Amino acid sequence: MPIQTKKKSEFLCYIILYHALKDNKDQLINIFNTQTIDSDNDLIYFALNMCSYLSTKNYYKIFRCFYYASNKMSKMIQPFLPQLRKRFIKEQKKGFIGEGSNQYLADIAWDGDLEACMQFISQEL
Repeated sequence: MPIQTKKKSEFLCYIILYHALKDNKDQLINIFNTQTIDSDNDLIYFALNMCSYLSTKNYYKIFRCFYYASNKMSKMIQPFLPQLRKRFIKEQKKGFIGEGSNQYLADIAWDGDLEACMQFISQEL
């Protein structure tokens, strides 16, 4: 059933972003099949990019989007950060272990805050 609101693009952006972050592929397919998506809209474009980055595990782009997102978008992504950071660390640790790897992780997922990165790793992993 199509959404009937005057802020359809904003609503669709939040719905797409939420389902992408929750990895609800069935819901995303349903949305893409039933809704008219205006990819020229900045909010929709942001959500579609996040879908792409999440599906390809491009954590660098995911975290850049978070750090430069609007206030509303960053607040929506914020609850998913611990989960995203865990996935990122696990993926990176598979093939990138050595001196300097923790600083690399901090640069990507914590915007350079090594102390916050190390605290997260010691508490969550």
